[in-house]
Amino acid sequence: MSLTVPPIALPTTDLRALVERYAQAPGRWQHLVPGGSPAQRWYERLHRDDEVEVWLLGWGPTHHTELHDHGRSRGAFRVVEGALTEVRVADDGRQVRRRVGPGQAVTIERGDLHDVANRAGGDALSIHAYSPPLTEMTYFEVTDVGPRAVRTLAVDGPDDER
Repeated sequence: MSLTVPPIALPTTDLRALVERYAQAPGRWQHLVPGGSPAQRWYERLHRDDEVEVWLLGWGPTHHTELHDHGRSRGAFRVVEGALTEVRVADDGRQVRRRVGPGQAVTIERGDLHDVANRAGGDALSIHAYSPPLTEMTYFEVTDVGPRAVRTLAVDGPDDER
């Protein structure tokens, strides 16, 4: 019988520092940004190893994710251009909304449920890190009795439902 040891996730403090370092080095990713406002949210992987992956995400004026978790991964993201709105479901079921502007970073623990959207008008760019690398995400709907899982997807990116 073989045992599979689950991967160890880096602490969110390390993930936050990582997205900050990438944000401070636009030469590593600026050439990947397409011209014009994209019709869909887009993303490009910047790095991946056994411990962590880093993504650049582009958001048009109405792009958003659905309410989701990151499976067994922790995460962090930093807005480098524009602004995003994050809606997080608190332990008591309330939805807490916050604006994340340029230079601001957010951390995500395992089990956190959130939705991220560009409601600010112009395009936005953000850098995301996940540890261990994403393998699945569960999407939720909010009901009267709290969040309810709708579907779980195997993924190879921040949101394979482009």
